[in-house]
Amino acid sequence: MVILAMVLAPIMEEMGWHGYGVDSLRAKTGMMKATLLFGALWSVWHAPLFLISGTYQNQLARMDNPLFLINFLVSIIPAAIIANWFYYKNSRSIGAAILLHSMLNAAAVLLNAGQVAKCIATLLYGAIAVVLIVSDRALFQEGPRNFVHENLTPHSVFP
Repeated sequence: MVILAMVLAPIMEEMGWHGYGVDSLRAKTGMMKATLLFGALWSVWHAPLFLISGTYQNQLARMDNPLFLINFLVSIIPAAIIANWFYYKNSRSIGAAILLHSMLNAAAVLLNAGQVAKCIATLLYGAIAVVLIVSDRALFQEGPRNFVHENLTPHSVFP
């Protein structure tokens, strides 16, 4: 499961999320709305794992305290803000998105922190997300962008 969480899942998810999904959302909406939609979709994407025995999410669903399950779902929103900022600041690099995703998963899996610590980590991710939004307002206030169209313009194809 560790290899799945730290290597395979980030590669497969980021190929879809940042390889297609986020830029598709950006083509229709601004950066902030696309990021929040991405975070909500990413959170829902993990919901079926609550039903699969042996997954971290299933372990959360079996705990007596639903706060920890809610924390997992909520933690994805600031993680999405951080991930999208990182993706766009690294020239839309899928490799950078995979690396960040792997690091977030490693922090959750390898540190083996208790659930209260993971709630504190969610607050920390939230604080980092707020700092990124405030300090990089220009990025988060951008309107829709069609990256496919931008990459196909004659001046970018033929320098």
